[in-house]
Amino acid sequence: VKILTSIYLRLKFNYLIRTKVNLYTKKSEFIQTKMHVDNTIPHMVGLYSVNTNNGYTLFEDGTKVESIENQMVIFDGSRKHCSVAQTDTNVRVNININFQ
Repeated sequence: VKILTSIYLRLKFNYLIRTKVNLYTKKSEFIQTKMHVDNTIPHMVGLYSVNTNNGYTLFEDGTKVESIENQMVIFDGSRKHCSVAQTDTNVRVNININFQ
């Protein structure tokens, strides 16, 4: 709760759509989920990395966002993206916040 409060206070939003925590377990090879958008209504995404690892978020245009502890990337929710699981740490944890 403390970490979420800190994040929420720094984001400027009128409406919180969803917050979820993703936990990916270590894989023997990089495994990519399907490309997707989190919601069909116009929104923004705040993706906060809890820990550093070699997993990443991949966008449809090929842009990669590495998982670096205490880093947040904010992007337009209409951008298709996917997660790629890590191979170097036991877990990859990120917090996904959808807001308007």
